[in-house]
Amino acid sequence: MRVIPYINQYRLIVQLIGLILLPLGIYFEGGYGVEMAWREKAKQLEEAIAISEKKAGQVNERIKYITVEKIKTVKDVQVVIQDRIREVATKIDQECKVDPEAIKILNDSAKNIKKPTPRPLTLKLSMELHNG
Repeated sequence: MRVIPYINQYRLIVQLIGLILLPLGIYFEGGYGVEMAWREKAKQLEEAIAISEKKAGQVNERIKYITVEKIKTVKDVQVVIQDRIREVATKIDQECKVDPEAIKILNDSAKNIKKPTPRPLTLKLSMELHNG
């Protein structure tokens, strides 16, 4: 600084300004690094959300399919039970007694008839987000 004559006379002021600006520059550089790290983390999370939304759509379709199949099964059982009741209706009405077959039909209608589901629903949750 002694070489440049104009700055030499203000050497103390320039050194103080430099001394103040150096830590401020280091501080702001660190803040910038942290900001970029958080932006990268946010980008990763947005990608994970997009993947999860895609998988959720697939799972929702599967749930919808299983629900429709269960409803069909219940309706099929209802139709069979109603047909059996119509066949036995004359026996029930003839004597004003409850026919044992009517009791059997009632018990059959209360049973929970299950068809085997094509494949159980499974979801794999990524633990990378929790560990990262």
